[in-house]
Amino acid sequence: MTPNNTPQRVSRDTGEPGYALVGYYILTFGADGSYHHQGHVTAFLGDGHYLVELFSALTGSATYAQVATIHDMRAGGWRFYHQNTQWRDAAEQLQADANRDDYAPPGAPPTLGIS
Repeated sequence: MTPNNTPQRVSRDTGEPGYALVGYYILTFGADGSYHHQGHVTAFLGDGHYLVELFSALTGSATYAQVATIHDMRAGGWRFYHQNTQWRDAAEQLQADANRDDYAPPGAPPTLGIS
């Protein structure tokens, strides 16, 4: 418990406070709802900061790492997946949807179907 008697989030793997998101796979989105990045939360840095490794949507290889806060994650509408198979399936579905001619990202204005 934290000093104000609220439960403190802990890691499923280590049981340590603050590490609850470490190990999760993520998908990030732009302000218009379009799919941006796929990644993996690799470390808790303290004070609400996490190290996130991002991957290429084309090759699946690691591209770079960034530090993200809980605020960044909420504002970016990040989706979290505990298993990489669920994460890969979701990313593949997003990519397939984006390749459709009539696709409009969630949160984006609908297209008129005019080309």
